[in-house]
Amino acid sequence: MGIIEIGIAVQSPALKAFIDAARGISDKGFPLVSEGAKSAALVIADKWKAFAGGSGSIAGVEPLKHPSGEYARSIGVKRVGNFHWSVFSWAKQAGFIEYGAREIDLKTTHPFGARSRKAKDGGSYLIVPFRWGTPKSIGFQNRMGVNVYSVVSRFSMTRALGAVNGGQNAGGRLVSRQAYAGGGRLKTGETFAKKNVYTTRTNGAATGNASTYSNAGMIRSAGLTDARGRKSTGGYFTFRVISSKSQKGWVVPPQKARKVTEHLARETAGAVENIIEAAWKAELETKLGG
Repeated sequence: MGIIEIGIAVQSPALKAFIDAARGISDKGFPLVSEGAKSAALVIADKWKAFAGGSGSIAGVEPLKHPSGEYARSIGVKRVGNFHWSVFSWAKQAGFIEYGAREIDLKTTHPFGARSRKAKDGGSYLIVPFRWGTPKSIGFQNRMGVNVYSVVSRFSMTRALGAVNGGQNAGGRLVSRQAYAGGGRLKTGETFAKKNVYTTRTNGAATGNASTYSNAGMIRSAGLTDARGRKSTGGYFTFRVISSKSQKGWVVPPQKARKVTEHLARETAGAVENIIEAAWKAELETKLGG
């Protein structure tokens, strides 16, 4: 999808007028206006981060069902020229939310990649880890209930032992896998109290046992390492298998374009204009001696 950006200069008529009047002059000679442009960018970035992390909203944009800490952390500001700052996000999720996406059947893609494994029945499959947040955490697509946490938080940690021969992937290439040892695992069928047992999504709750809901098999990990040697931070994980022979599931529905940056620019335009105008006036007063 690429980087999603908003240019401050395009949004502010006051700044555009100042740039036209001072064309060819470095912003170093106008530090207050330059700092004002940066401040305006930070206002937009803060609004965007709040939306991405689930703590804020943008007028005209449907709230995210699954706020993301990674999405929020990807948002930043950068100077791209004289009096010109941009707000950006490098997260792939930002592109999907901005432009929308077609339906994707993961069964046709994921079981055939470099990290896939050959199955005895001739098909192929991929083991997919899902990270879980604790009951009071934010920014997680999956968040466990308090009763599950009271059990898994006491588990000893599962630790990586190192790479081992993992056999062939779907393409017939020999690949290495990480071996793991130790640690507790939430048993299938383990039953807890009937209230606030399993939260399968950030805003949803369900009761039952681990064979019914997706907490089954949860581990507490010191950090998982993928086939390329990249290590994630520790936390709580469950695992599911996506197979080339699966008959249903693993279909990501189409997603409509939300045009976040368009609505964000519109909502913050007034604040940006006020910041730029104030900086411009302060600069002129300084240059003219008050």
